[in-house]
Amino acid sequence: MAVEAAADAEDLDKMERCSNGRRLTLQWHITSRCNLRCKHCYQDNYENPELDFNNLLGIMTQYLELLTALNRKGHINFTGGEPFLREDFFDLLRECKKHASLFSFGILTNGTFLNKEVVEKLRILQPDFLQVSIEGDEETHDAIRGSGNLKRVLNALKLLSEFGIKTLVSFTAHRDNYKSFPKVVELCRKHKVFKVWTDRIVPFGAGEALKQQVLSPEEVWSFLL
Repeated sequence: MAVEAAADAEDLDKMERCSNGRRLTLQWHITSRCNLRCKHCYQDNYENPELDFNNLLGIMTQYLELLTALNRKGHINFTGGEPFLREDFFDLLRECKKHASLFSFGILTNGTFLNKEVVEKLRILQPDFLQVSIEGDEETHDAIRGSGNLKRVLNALKLLSEFGIKTLVSFTAHRDNYKSFPKVVELCRKHKVFKVWTDRIVPFGAGEALKQQVLSPEEVWSFLL
């Protein structure tokens, strides 16, 4: 219809101007399931219904059509939940590989499923990066993400480095851990992490219980400086 076409054209024009020549990124939450119960997670419902594989392919098709309409390259960040809990996740990544000339992809994971077999498969599929989280020293990190988790994350980083896969680390700053950020950076340097970045607690979902841990403006300045 003419009105709908005009609206679509207007939306595309806005997206064209906003993208400013950069890659158009899709942050794709493909599952709410997770094998961890991190205390600061913005989710508190891990049983939300999931789209089946055909519906996921349909979304990818729409994304490809949008990239074509905008004449842009793209990038997809797969996240959850824990994306590796989907039995069809590697099938989805193989579909991405078919369109490598149009978009890249990265994976945000808790790292617990990254054994040698999984990482070997990933090397073939050539993700742009894998991102895991480190929240401080072993005591602080494991208090948030579960006993023994930091060791598993560091083992995953070592494996990814051995197979030549770029790694990113996310650090969620709050009152109990923000002063340890320099130590996290040093730890990441030792494990050949490409980039470390930080975010703040979102007091939503499970993280609502930690709203008192949100940094004050003064603490933010101290953290940044």
